[in-house]
Amino acid sequence: MKRWILVHFLCPAALYVLFLSFSESLPISAVLSTGKVEYYYRLGIPETVEEMPEKCIFIVKGKFLDDAEGTITYLDEVADLGYIPAPEKRTVLSAHTLTTLEITEVIQGNLQVGDQIQVAEPYCVVDLYGVDTIKMDVGTPILYAPSKPGEEYLFFFDEPSDYKEYGETYFPLWREYGRYLVLPTSLFSDPDMDGMANEELNLGEGDATDYKKAYRQVMNRFMK
Repeated sequence: MKRWILVHFLCPAALYVLFLSFSESLPISAVLSTGKVEYYYRLGIPETVEEMPEKCIFIVKGKFLDDAEGTITYLDEVADLGYIPAPEKRTVLSAHTLTTLEITEVIQGNLQVGDQIQVAEPYCVVDLYGVDTIKMDVGTPILYAPSKPGEEYLFFFDEPSDYKEYGETYFPLWREYGRYLVLPTSLFSDPDMDGMANEELNLGEGDATDYKKAYRQVMNRFMK
């Protein structure tokens, strides 16, 4: 069985570099209050689930193929730190995993069922001392766990953009609030859903109480 270790940290130097380059894209926080999801992001994330379609271009369901490819950039690769950090101490500037998503349903946007698009998720799995280790992109909560090939997900996307040598690429909006594992409809009104383990919702470690509340709203709005 593979062991997974999650690494998620930033140093002040990295934050400074990222502020210069991505100051308009870093999330501040995301919280949920009774009856609606309240988001506080710099890019105008919707305050309620009902507003989500207005804040994105595409809403689709799809299944990932088994062709994931990771790409990661470290601070010490672009700046002279004056020393060589240990592998586990390296600061991540960007980390993505690019995978082909085959569209199974289009809720909003001009994509078609059967289309295959390239999706860049905000993490990268690297080998650290022989152990598969998850390193998160800047601003990505540890709740965002790697997606699984063959599973169906609901995604919210903006227009695609060219990403490095990979070409046209779609980036999930709103971090973990822009990706949802598609669950059986029998769970839509199941009160036990709140007791589901994080891994059953394809989530990482951490408190997922707010996410589960948002999840139920998203299910009832977009997955019926």
